[in-house]
Amino acid sequence: MASFIHRIEVHYNQDPRLKTRTDRIRSLGIPVTELHLIDIYTIATNSRDFTREELCRIGAQLINPVVQEYTIDSATEGVFDYAIEVGFLPGVTDNIGTTAKQTIEDYFSIRFTEGESVYSSQLFFICGNLSVDSLQKLTSTLANPLVNRLYIRKYQ
Repeated sequence: MASFIHRIEVHYNQDPRLKTRTDRIRSLGIPVTELHLIDIYTIATNSRDFTREELCRIGAQLINPVVQEYTIDSATEGVFDYAIEVGFLPGVTDNIGTTAKQTIEDYFSIRFTEGESVYSSQLFFICGNLSVDSLQKLTSTLANPLVNRLYIRKYQ
């Protein structure tokens, strides 16, 4: 059986969440100079693939077009020292992903089959000269290891 995976990345033109998060991280002594946040929706299906046009219609349903933009199956470009993606572990309820899945189902009048879903995650682009301890402290503020998975990449 074929498997189809698509990724929609959503970012704010000016993210209202960043100042609060950046201030909180800095208050912990983590030397973050800049922070960017991208919301990710990963669509995983077995029974059908979405066309580019359908994916654009899905992206339009997942954003507020006044303040947000989206990309489809292409990585958001940005300047960073570390990229940290935080998502839910398998078996943990992903309310944002479930809502996105229901939105897609309602919009296209379809039903996802067993094993198909939409998963949400957040991608943080971090700028700053972080020590191993600072990076560990940062990841512990961004994710709970009991419910979240982390992917960390250093810009090389």
